[in-house]
Amino acid sequence: MHSSRESIADLPSTVLDALPLAVYVATPPALVAYCNRAAIDLLGQAPQPGFPLASLIETCAIYRAGTGQAYPHDDLPLYRALRGEASSAEDLELQRAQAVPLVMEAVPIFDRTGRVQMAIATLSRKTTSETDADVSSSVGRRNLETIGELAAGVAHEINTPMQYIGDNTSFLGVTLRRLLDVVGSFERLIEASRTGQPVAAELVRDCERELARGRLPFLREQAPIAVEQMLGGVEQVRSIVQALKEFSHPGDDKPVLVDVNNLAKMASTITRNAWRYAADLTLELCEYPRRVRGFPQELGQVLINLIVNAAHAVEDRNAQTGAVRHGKIVIRTRSEGDRVELEVEDDGAGIPDEIRARVMEPFFTTKPAGKGTGQGLPLVRRVVEERHHGVLSFDTRVGEGTRFRVVLPACDEED
Repeated sequence: MHSSRESIADLPSTVLDALPLAVYVATPPALVAYCNRAAIDLLGQAPQPGFPLASLIETCAIYRAGTGQAYPHDDLPLYRALRGEASSAEDLELQRAQAVPLVMEAVPIFDRTGRVQMAIATLSRKTTSETDADVSSSVGRRNLETIGELAAGVAHEINTPMQYIGDNTSFLGVTLRRLLDVVGSFERLIEASRTGQPVAAELVRDCERELARGRLPFLREQAPIAVEQMLGGVEQVRSIVQALKEFSHPGDDKPVLVDVNNLAKMASTITRNAWRYAADLTLELCEYPRRVRGFPQELGQVLINLIVNAAHAVEDRNAQTGAVRHGKIVIRTRSEGDRVELEVEDDGAGIPDEIRARVMEPFFTTKPAGKGTGQGLPLVRRVVEERHHGVLSFDTRVGEGTRFRVVLPACDEED
């Protein structure tokens, strides 16, 4: 397992720099591991990895609102997240020529053993409307969870192809040196022949030795394979980074036309680390889907939530039955008349009868304390029904699986 600092180092900085929110990442015990461009602009500081979190509070003059005292570091949400607690605070104040009220929200990111791997927080100017603040809190918390999942999982996804790219590069480096040695011995033999010198038996023996040392039959077989693997690894990294850029690129205030097939491909790519150990994921995409008018980032988050939930459902079924099995997740798109459908289906544990009516309720979760905020499906419902005038529904059978269906109005024309 990679350390948290390695994970942050592997995460493409351009992805987080594209976010309009100020993002801070901290690692145990209490050290700043990363901050994006928006964070530097907001606080005017660019702390290097390993910078103590307590020093950040002092150097950036973060006070408790209405007081002349530095904000207590134990109460700072980023500190609390390092202790395993998701939290928020609206009583922060940045002391400048004028006091700037701030809001911080933070969540812990756990590794597979349940230990806090890192904590991630957003920092923003406090809104004046209570309604806007509530909505911002809900969406911001879910954004944090999504970013955290990307930070913890994408680093591994990028590291895997980079590792065999590195291994194959080293192999090809050795191969090149061996071939150059072979070439050098033949150059000496050719030069001796061109100048009319008697071709010494020693020069011939040099060529034979270099040919044997070069292991040409082995290189003829393995070098093309190494090159093919390297090109495949480069393409895998490129697709992951491209999907992340599309997901994290600041969206417009106005809705745009969205290709649901591209959305499905993007979401499956950046969630791969969440599902690949639990299930095989299959895309069943219609050939010529109509587009929908909406907000690509938000619809992307809808699919990401549903895919991650599907992976968890497969894991839950294995835990309940004690079986070791690889599940199935299917993402489908359909285009029928004036509507477009997106489906995410799994063969996981299913949703028990007694909680089916509650799974869409805010803050309802079946996960242990500290493992979930209960905001995933409520946010999905809000994005689908309120933001995109669609319909969210699901079918489920206990022990057999669940299928979530998103139905959106089709639209093919720009405003």
